Amino acid sequence: MTVLSQESWGGGSLAAMHRESSLTESEVWLILLLLHERLHSQEGISGRRLLNALFDSSLEVLEGTRLLLRNSRLRSAGLIRPVKESSRRNALDRRFLLSDRVHRLLLEDLSPAQPAVEAPRPKSSPYRNHFELLIDYRRLVRLCRSRARCLFETNSREYRRRRQISAEQWSQRVNQCEQRMTDRLRLTEGVASFPLLKLQQQFRLSPDELLIVSHLLFQEIFEGNSFVEAVDVIKLVCRIESDIFIKHRLLSERGPLFRSELLILDDMVNEKQMTAEVCLNNWVVERLLAPEAKEATFSADARLDFHLFLQRLESSEQFYEELEREG
Repeated sequence: MTVLSQESWGGGSLAAMHRESSLTESEVWLILLLLHERLHSQEGISGRRLLNALFDSSLEVLEGTRLLLRNSRLRSAGLIRPVKESSRRNALDRRFLLSDRVHRLLLEDLSPAQPAVEAPRPKSSPYRNHFELLIDYRRLVRLCRSRARCLFETNSREYRRRRQISAEQWSQRVNQCEQRMTDRLRLTEGVASFPLLKLQQQFRLSPDELLIVSHLLFQEIFEGNSFVEAVDVIKLVCRIESDIFIKHRLLSERGPLFRSELLILDDMVNEKQMTAEVCLNNWVVERLLAPEAKEATFSADARLDFHLFLQRLESSEQFYEELEREG
């Protein structure tokens, strides 16, 4: 068997599979043989032919059958699969295929790179009412939850196997959603009457704190469960894994979320807030679901203040610097 240098794996999907599943050289070669076979046929190749191509002696072929067993690394990680046929056949007689996911990823690596073309941004339209803004916030929350799963559930083999989008890609989608919302807000007349934004301005909430309030609102309205674990609330607003060491302070007693009694803690262990469950206070839910005033006055000074608020919406760094100074 030809020695396969690690440099030859490149930095694409094969290298990622090698890192995540700790593949041996024999397993990498087996994947490459199955890729070659699948490029020419969908019928698969027998385990006997695969192992004979990998190994020189009969003893090595017999020992190599462990690479094809149900509990093998390749099959457990969903990298290869047997062709559906009689389960009574042993691994040498069964035919195997590269999984659809791995086949697609490797083909993408082999395809010539196309120059990136930035898609034109759809034309923004103003919000017709407060509930349209809430729907956009729900989309934003769902994107943030997907990003959090990528950042903090990496020990789950099943999740790694199904994951198609990286945490960085989820963050790009989060940024795009935030930018669309900012564009729509700038076009909307009377946004000062929107309950969610009135709440933010009244209690001087940071963008992350407003996202937490929105998440808890949707959890109660759409899931029928008011309480969320505090640690999961913090993971939602983390853009990178190390953010959790800083952003846990969002749930501190001196922060606006608890100082203003917007949130309630329950089932706290040893007076540690990160062990508790969190929910919105009832008056917050009622206020956020109330219709906005029809004829809200918006003075020139208020418009200037709100323009500054939109600029702050794009970053919460100042909030954390101030919090650090207070601590």
